[in-house]
Amino acid sequence: MVQLDPAIQYALFSSAIFGEFPAGGAESLWIPLAVLLSAGLQVNLTLAVFNLIPIPPLDGSHVLESLLSGEALKSYEQLQPFGFILLYGLMFLGVFNYVVAPVVTFAFRLLLF
Repeated sequence: MVQLDPAIQYALFSSAIFGEFPAGGAESLWIPLAVLLSAGLQVNLTLAVFNLIPIPPLDGSHVLESLLSGEALKSYEQLQPFGFILLYGLMFLGVFNYVVAPVVTFAFRLLLF
């Protein structure tokens, strides 16, 4: 369970009960909270997009397997033993910066505006 500073607990309690904020105004509470929520949203979006990459240990590979059939599926299944090696190699080379980052940036801006 998350433990909050007593001052933050008081601010949340007073705003919920009285509809007002303690001394310092709303900016003193909402700006750090917005930054924290924004960072959490960005981490979740990054993990979601990364997980949908169709490399065998990730969930995107199961989606692609369900779409493939016949010889293409057999060829793709032969890639499974090398999935982690391929994944680590692509991460080491920085390929995911060109694949994941633009999608996350687009989704983040789409959700916030």
